[in-house]
Amino acid sequence: MADTITDILSRAATIVIKLGTAQLTDERGLSEDRIRAFAASMVSAMRRGKRIILVTSGAVAAGSAVIFDGKKPDTIPKKQAAASVGQITLMHRYFEAFAALGVRIGQILLSEYVLRDRVSYLNARNTIHELLNNGIIPVINENDTIATEELKFGDNDYLGAVVACLAEADIYVILTDTDGLYRNYDDAQKRELIGVVERIDAAIKKEVSGKTSKFSTGGMASKMRAMELTMHSGITGVIANGADTNVLGRIASGEHVGTVFLPGGAASQRKRWILGNVNLKTKGTITVDAGAAKALVENDKSLLPGGIVSVSGKFSLGDAVNVADASKRVIARGIVNYSSAEIQKIKGKRSGDIREVLGEAPYEEVIHRDNLVVDQL
Repeated sequence: MADTITDILSRAATIVIKLGTAQLTDERGLSEDRIRAFAASMVSAMRRGKRIILVTSGAVAAGSAVIFDGKKPDTIPKKQAAASVGQITLMHRYFEAFAALGVRIGQILLSEYVLRDRVSYLNARNTIHELLNNGIIPVINENDTIATEELKFGDNDYLGAVVACLAEADIYVILTDTDGLYRNYDDAQKRELIGVVERIDAAIKKEVSGKTSKFSTGGMASKMRAMELTMHSGITGVIANGADTNVLGRIASGEHVGTVFLPGGAASQRKRWILGNVNLKTKGTITVDAGAAKALVENDKSLLPGGIVSVSGKFSLGDAVNVADASKRVIARGIVNYSSAEIQKIKGKRSGDIREVLGEAPYEEVIHRDNLVVDQL
């Protein structure tokens, strides 16, 4: 018998929860009452055997209340300054709320360019697991004080999904100010909550709407992007309303709340890294013929030069690229063993001919299957 939603949720051992700025603030700024209530909900789940990781927003909003009279910063230096001031306030509020319940927290600031490096990614993973093993809740935020737009995850929804992959979580919960993902109709007054999503396709993506808070950096579109990553990685996703500060407790106990996104299959830790980080910065596209596409998608094979039809973009050894079929549909993503210029020369040729063409042949594969993630959703 297939697992029910209740089975999946109640069985989860490790839960990543993302709290947005709207869930942590009121008209006066950071809300100590809401932070304490969320902390109590997380500690309650911990005492039922759950391992909790918190990904939090709110630093920029907290800092803006101090140095910009509550106005949203309009330049990167101002955002970084607000984050610098606000991060201290935010962590102090969390420290007090959890300490009152006898639980310790550990702060981790992450940046996209750091996690793009495989060694740094594993170091962050080990730190998170060590904190969890010692009963400490990791509280994670993006390092906004040094990140630029080019080196950001984009929003904390996606950061939370990356953390869920990194920590090998069972569930990733995004709390927002709606009950979940709604299906909209021509009649503006008619909406229907979508209880379960098994596949994020074009029809689902049409249902998304914009952001709702002046300090938020993402709306439902960013949440769909995050859920797409978790589903690819074998992690169950949930989008639910954070107005109820005990919603995490309800989810952890197996209650079907909001919209649940079911995973499409498990992925190895290395492939989760590729999906979550390398996939964020693809540098080009390799188009393959029908035979190569079938070998990659159906037979879990490496990409060899013989099946390559064309190359677009400029990239180097170790960069991430998309792999597309003849219809230009992206079927996989991976890390290349050769540059775009080299692939242009060896495309369509046998692996045994690489040395003759390039003068050396360090790899038989253009992308090894261990460094390739097939788009299964």
